[in-house]
Amino acid sequence: MKLHALEGAEFAYGNTRLRARKSGLLGAPDYESLLGLDLDGLLGALATTAYAPDVEAALPRFHGVGRLHEAVRLHLARMLSELRGFYEGAARGLVDLLLSAWDVRNLVTMIRGQAARAPVEEVVSLIIPFGRLDEASAREVARQPEFAAAVQLLVAWRLPTSEDAQALAEAWPAYERSADLAALEHALVAAHTTRVFATLEHSGAEAEPLRAVLREEMNDRNVLIALRLRETAGEEEVARPRAGDPFLPGGSVPGETLAAATLGPSRDDVAAAVRVLRSMERLHDPLERWARSGDLVALQGDIEAARAHARIGLFATGDPLSVAIPIAFVAAKETEARNLRLLGEGAAAGLDPILVRPQLVIA
Repeated sequence: MKLHALEGAEFAYGNTRLRARKSGLLGAPDYESLLGLDLDGLLGALATTAYAPDVEAALPRFHGVGRLHEAVRLHLARMLSELRGFYEGAARGLVDLLLSAWDVRNLVTMIRGQAARAPVEEVVSLIIPFGRLDEASAREVARQPEFAAAVQLLVAWRLPTSEDAQALAEAWPAYERSADLAALEHALVAAHTTRVFATLEHSGAEAEPLRAVLREEMNDRNVLIALRLRETAGEEEVARPRAGDPFLPGGSVPGETLAAATLGPSRDDVAAAVRVLRSMERLHDPLERWARSGDLVALQGDIEAARAHARIGLFATGDPLSVAIPIAFVAAKETEARNLRLLGEGAAAGLDPILVRPQLVIA
């Protein structure tokens, strides 16, 4: 796929629509008013916002915190679908590349569900249904009695996209030999990422905002991969994969460079070595906290929060007639969904708001 050159005017209509919707995003005062509410209170509050049709759809079908999760899921899918419809031509091509991240996320979710033999409704509740993988298709795949049958159906139906289905078909024989689910997931994500960057490589300057945020994301993910490999091997050396490249393509820092940086004898040494690499200085604070705690889950959360802040900040710093505005809006809606799920889980568990508040990402 090659994107044709475009002018800022191709983003004008869609970006104007997104900027109008920006005022409807939940902000710090909104979250403060939601903290401490029970589930009924949360749903009632959301019913007075842009979430109203999604809350209405979720209420008769689910119970408890499932109602909130379903409303959030439906709302995110609706917002992403509507966003896509705001653009045409080459601008639509860049927006499709941005949203294609959800194609591979949904595919990995389906794969994990089948591997775990998870209930159909549990798997479907984790799918964000937009694009070709709609809810009916996801449910049919999830109800397949065997993992291989689900894979065959995804490939036959070319879901979530023809390219992702082809990558699954190519990676499946290796999984059948090894039963290594992590390797299968990595192969799917790596193939998807390679395709996206190959398309962006042939795009002009108008694609640079998307190239930049995706390079940053790949750097972030590869840092975490390197640190997990280090943890698996122990403090002295990085584990060597049994086969293939464990790192994702597209980052500005080579995976081998990151792996070498994790060879330090202590977490402090590793954090210092990673921070001095090009493009890694922005991870200073998250790496400092990891050096003290050794908690990779917390580090991942810190890195994802920092990335969300940076992307949402493109509303103010990005070119108003570029793909920067869709990037900012998608990040804002994804972050909003995350925050609402946290509020729902906190309400269901009866947690004190003082425990939930620090976990919210408010940009």
